[in-house]
Amino acid sequence: MFRFVYLLFSVLLCSIVAPVAAQNSIDDTQVYGLEPILHNGEVYNYFPGVGVKGHQYFEQKDFIEGTISVRGTTYENVFLNYDILNQQVILKYLDPQGSNRLLAVSKAWLEKFSIGEEQFSVILKSDGQKIIVQTLNEGSIQLHIQWTKKLVADISFVSEYYTFDKKHQTLYISYNNTLQEYKNTKTILALLNPSAQEKVKKYMRLKKIKNRSNSMEQLNELLVYCNQLGL
Repeated sequence: MFRFVYLLFSVLLCSIVAPVAAQNSIDDTQVYGLEPILHNGEVYNYFPGVGVKGHQYFEQKDFIEGTISVRGTTYENVFLNYDILNQQVILKYLDPQGSNRLLAVSKAWLEKFSIGEEQFSVILKSDGQKIIVQTLNEGSIQLHIQWTKKLVADISFVSEYYTFDKKHQTLYISYNNTLQEYKNTKTILALLNPSAQEKVKKYMRLKKIKNRSNSMEQLNELLVYCNQLGL
């Protein structure tokens, strides 16, 4: 009799647990299987403390509508932000339950993205490291900016707190699938053949472009001219 009751109890318990387990399995598929390529990465959980001044993002805390290309597929009208402290692209989306989720997009699959009017891409350095850059022009020779930011301690006699400093930029030049850090205009001239170098030097004298200190506008004008030479 006891065995019969135990067997009956086990059958009833399985009939209750099985639907719940199946429902959980379906929910997991819905949450993580909406866009398997896009929703691939890790949960974004970097949230500075209340006393920290500033933020870790490229421009602002608010997520902005943009586009993102991941593993050959482009997604439009998605909400993105760029954490330049941790070098992560953050995707904000709704899960099937209607809750906001933040996902750090996999950099292994990430190709390019835009936030508002700003365009970014992932490029490979000679040491094999992938970095996120903002590309400023089109053509054979391109100028890129890698943006970074640090979290620093601000200590005084009265108090101590942490703050995000201003974003910093590192310039790179790419040409013929090679990438190198931009130091001055000699970095560009070194890419050219002797004939093109003379033309560019003449153009620099005409436009009063200096070897070291130039505005972004001047550098862009110089690169436009270099690319017009048909390199």
